[in-house]
Amino acid sequence: MLRRLWIAILLSGLAAGAAASKTRPPPSSSFRKYFWGARRAFEERNFTRARRLFQTYQRLGSPPDKLLAQAGCDTAAETRRFAAALRAARGCLKGRPRRAHWTDGDQAKVAILSALGSGDASALAPYLDCAPVDLTQQEIFCQTGAYPDAAGLPRLAAALREKPGILEQPNWREFPLRPDDARRLRWILYTYSEDWKPCGMPGAPILSLRQDPDGALRIAGFAASCLESPRSSGR
Repeated sequence: MLRRLWIAILLSGLAAGAAASKTRPPPSSSFRKYFWGARRAFEERNFTRARRLFQTYQRLGSPPDKLLAQAGCDTAAETRRFAAALRAARGCLKGRPRRAHWTDGDQAKVAILSALGSGDASALAPYLDCAPVDLTQQEIFCQTGAYPDAAGLPRLAAALREKPGILEQPNWREFPLRPDDARRLRWILYTYSEDWKPCGMPGAPILSLRQDPDGALRIAGFAASCLESPRSSGR
């Protein structure tokens, strides 16, 4: 009887351990700890921290993540893309004080709507800030980053021109500046039009503006993904 009791207790302990191992999250890899950490810092505009974490990841030999690799994620390509984006951002920041900017919010809004509505967004390229954000990036399992540049602005303008009603009903939303937020988002352009549904997302933002402490306004991000025809997106 005692022998059977001890065996039952042992089996119960093994079963509990197996169940715990199934629910326990996998250990964090160097890729997720340092590379994802670097990319998160990049998105938060903490470029010094982003560079430090990325250099640590590189010193470790840029190891891949086994779970992501098994899922078919190309971590090597993602690493190369991030390295290029980080270099571009650091180079851009050196000349940022001399880059074009607006000093008046209403002037900025008029210029943006005029350029996007004309279908030619080349006039907005000088006002694009360093490390712009893709406002319509889709979340996927591999969590690949999006690093848009000025080349994406003409595509946005072309997509919007197919449905003029989108910009005929602009909705600029103002946000308070927080001293602890390096992104310093001041204005985000939305639309009241139901024709704007990139990737089937109604109410998606179109463009955002950042305001520096000295009042300078620059384009912080824009819709760079899901720019297939708004007509087809609204089906």
